[in-house]
Amino acid sequence: MTAAGGDILQKMRFAAVCTLIATLILLGAPARPAAAADPVLTAELTDFRPWLGPTNDLTATMRLTNHGSARLPLSGLQIHVEVFAGPRHRTDLGNQLEGHTGQTVWSDTEYLSLPDLAPGESRDVQFDHQAPLSSITFFKTGADDRAYPIRFTAGAGGFTAKPIDTNLLYFTEPQGVAHPLGVALVIPLDAPTAFDAEGRETSRALEQALVGDGRINRILSALEDPRHADVTVTVAPTGKFLDDLALMASPAGFTRVTPSGSQAVVPTDPAPQAAAATILRLRSLAARPGVRLLASPYSGAPLPPLIGNGLSGDVRMQVETGRAQVKAVLGFDPLAGWLLPSGGMLDEATMSQLTALGIQNVLVSPSSLQSVTPPLLTPGADVVLKSLPPSSRQRAQVTSPSLGALVVDDVLSSRLESQAGLTALQVRQRFLAESATILLEQPAHTRSIAVLAPPDWDPDPQVVNGVIDALTPTGGSPWMTGTAPDAVIGGASDPPVRLVAQGVSDALPQSPGRDYFESLRSARSSLDDFMAIGPPAVIVNELNRRLLIAEGSEWWGRGSSPDRGKAFARSVSDGVKGEFAKIRAPRDQLIVLTNRRATIPLALTSGTTYKVWVKVGLESDKLAFKDGLPCHTSSLPAQTTCLTLELMPGAQTVPVKATANFTGSFHVQVDLLTDTSAPARISTGRLSIRSTAYNVVALALMAAAAAFILLSLARSMARRRIALQAPPAGAPVD
Repeated sequence: MTAAGGDILQKMRFAAVCTLIATLILLGAPARPAAAADPVLTAELTDFRPWLGPTNDLTATMRLTNHGSARLPLSGLQIHVEVFAGPRHRTDLGNQLEGHTGQTVWSDTEYLSLPDLAPGESRDVQFDHQAPLSSITFFKTGADDRAYPIRFTAGAGGFTAKPIDTNLLYFTEPQGVAHPLGVALVIPLDAPTAFDAEGRETSRALEQALVGDGRINRILSALEDPRHADVTVTVAPTGKFLDDLALMASPAGFTRVTPSGSQAVVPTDPAPQAAAATILRLRSLAARPGVRLLASPYSGAPLPPLIGNGLSGDVRMQVETGRAQVKAVLGFDPLAGWLLPSGGMLDEATMSQLTALGIQNVLVSPSSLQSVTPPLLTPGADVVLKSLPPSSRQRAQVTSPSLGALVVDDVLSSRLESQAGLTALQVRQRFLAESATILLEQPAHTRSIAVLAPPDWDPDPQVVNGVIDALTPTGGSPWMTGTAPDAVIGGASDPPVRLVAQGVSDALPQSPGRDYFESLRSARSSLDDFMAIGPPAVIVNELNRRLLIAEGSEWWGRGSSPDRGKAFARSVSDGVKGEFAKIRAPRDQLIVLTNRRATIPLALTSGTTYKVWVKVGLESDKLAFKDGLPCHTSSLPAQTTCLTLELMPGAQTVPVKATANFTGSFHVQVDLLTDTSAPARISTGRLSIRSTAYNVVALALMAAAAAFILLSLARSMARRRIALQAPPAGAPVD
């Protein structure tokens, strides 16, 4: 073997060893799944009739997109359509919507020859069966009214797009069924809090929602569509939402907080203009015969947790303020006796509170009801809601409180929401399919159901317009129509009785925590104390508004900001402290008493612009105050005397009659308190008393004693002198 040959052999051996080592490394390395390649061809359904009858042609528009790097030939484009057996009930429909389509009842393929699709290009392509459904054997031979699953699959250039699944709503009655399903659609209107406790705009989410593609603008635009002028629908704006609109539309403008500082927003700015226009739009909608206004808690506060955390009185404030603001801002009364509890959440304690407030009807979630065996067929929404009285009251045959109620259909309501992987058109069709299947469970019976949109509903125009299109009485869907909550309750005949749940904590979003509720209780206590001094309503209302905002649902759930809620609560307590600080007791007023009975000039100061009522506590065991009474409160010493005073703005002197029973110098503590059963301390001061009344008495006694002694001495000396001048006994007399 030559040297060169040996060299080559050595190199070959080295290469073989390296290859073996590399192979072992690869085999020993953990396997990793290969990243799925992006599809070259995608298809999206952009247009499809919401419902069809025997005389309608089956058409659909799809948007094809080429994600590849080369041109995609569409000369051999194929669009395959497949219709599956329709659901017999809602369980069938649920399975089909999860992809279990079942038996194919009809299919067809259309072949198209179109220009190539360039890389990155999208193009709308139409499928057209070019014949009415009655020409198809399956539909021609008497297909039932159903929400048939339908699938479109596009393929071209050797690539196949992911199939598109939706629902074909087929009804043979073009003028509508004999007993259409009544749908009471309730649309809450709310937005993140726009202003902080000082009235400065800190979030622009509200103003963005009112214009352009904003979600509030989309909802209102759908309702305002002339095609929907006669639709029956219920709108439930929160009082906070309306108040924020009014603040934003204020003729005085407002201040906006930005990262670079504060900015003055004048009334001609787009934001105030949009807010003012939104108020006018809501007023115009409220004037329509088919539109109902439904009151809800002012800030969307979950009511059961308020009661459970010692804030029962705030349920009344939330309900009454929420109702009042609808009237104040829109000029229309909400439905009398009706309430939409936040999220439809209600329990026994909350129900008792609401009945005491005069609420007669509510819209509730199924989570607010005691569980029962689900019925095979979907029941109507109307029920009589009762709470189960304690066993002791049962024996006494005490009638438990009751409310009329509409129970929300949670599944149908969830169909309003967007879902990952579905287009707006598919979302719309799912809602329509669910509602049609409910009707077809009992087509010969008249029923109504309640649908509650999410409070932050962000619908695509195709969804909100499609749903309202279907509810329109003229030209709407053949199987359902819009109705109002009061019409459902008014037309109910012997509705079933359901028991309200004892608690709903498991159905609520994640709680903000104990310190959050502690801040709410502290704020409410401070506000109650402040109200006791009789301040103007405008100040009380503003502080109360801040506390109601602090209680809102905005601060609940994962990803929320409970610290902002606590900041609103702290602003209430701080506001009360600021007002109390203007009312001052004397710091160290010197009083000299020269008589046992005297009038003390008590110097008080009120820096408020309004008169206030306070209780003055005077603590002393050396002075008795004639005008007052014992305080009888554990928070003050037993020797404290209290008197109630009306203080006007400015400095003033209040005469207080006192009787001294001590001579010398001492202090009297002065407390300005609220005139309540558990007085809160507004201000503390003291009087420095120097009493000489008993010194005068002592001097008089000493003088009298000295005079008596002197008189006694004088009389004694006089007797002695007389005795000395008298002759001795037995001496001769001249």
